[in-house]
Amino acid sequence: MFYRIDRADIAAARSTHLDLRQAQISGGVTEIHVKATCAAVKITLPPHVHVVTDATPIMAAVTDRTRPGKQPAHGAPVVHVTGWALMSDITVRTRDADD
Repeated sequence: MFYRIDRADIAAARSTHLDLRQAQISGGVTEIHVKATCAAVKITLPPHVHVVTDATPIMAAVTDRTRPGKQPAHGAPVVHVTGWALMSDITVRTRDADD
């Protein structure tokens, strides 16, 4: 059974890894809203999506490590990472499913 979601909320106070490499992300915009306090949050997405990172760091770091050489196709699904990090690290990256 598959579910279509447009938004996922993550609240983290410890290390968290959200691996969506094998997820079927369809067209349109999917928002991942992160609230991190004293945490390391890693989000791994498939390379066919366009990633927009728009989270606010507060004494923290928000890093976009998507692969610059692999640009998604025109009209590709968009994953918009929003939210905030307080004394935390949020890292967003794209990887193939077999990486």
